[in-house]
Amino acid sequence: MTDHTENIISPWEIEAFVQNLDISVLENVGTKSWLEFHKRLTLLNQQSVLEVTGLREESVIEWFTSLKKIPVLIHEVIQIDIWKHKVFPHLIDLNNKPSNTFMLFSILYHEVVAASLLENVLFHCESAQTLDDTVIDLIVYAVQCVTMLLDEKSLEIYESLQIKTPK
Repeated sequence: MTDHTENIISPWEIEAFVQNLDISVLENVGTKSWLEFHKRLTLLNQQSVLEVTGLREESVIEWFTSLKKIPVLIHEVIQIDIWKHKVFPHLIDLNNKPSNTFMLFSILYHEVVAASLLENVLFHCESAQTLDDTVIDLIVYAVQCVTMLLDEKSLEIYESLQIKTPK
């Protein structure tokens, strides 16, 4: 039986996708062009995970490093975090029970995809060495995430959601 998981996207598509990655604009989040960008980032992430877990040549990581596109990933993670805290609450206030949540899910999932791809790329010291001042933004983002997780209000929310085991 042949292995059908050899590639999710072809090597030339990897190069083209990474080469054409540009920083997205916050106002475009959720638009058709942004969804196409999200799709490409998702495919790159899936290919990266496939390469890492298969102990294969990591071409996605090599292209991000050589084309110096790692700051785009950092920007995407931070941008969606800002959207999540500044725009999302207003959308919920406008429509407390949206009938279609796919777009909201896609936007929130975008942060996870960018963070996962960033984790894979920055695992190698060569990639981390190519970072410029955006590393400071990444550190601030990481500290904010940890701070939010350790915040007493957040802990109270999670503790109230714990399932009580019957005695």
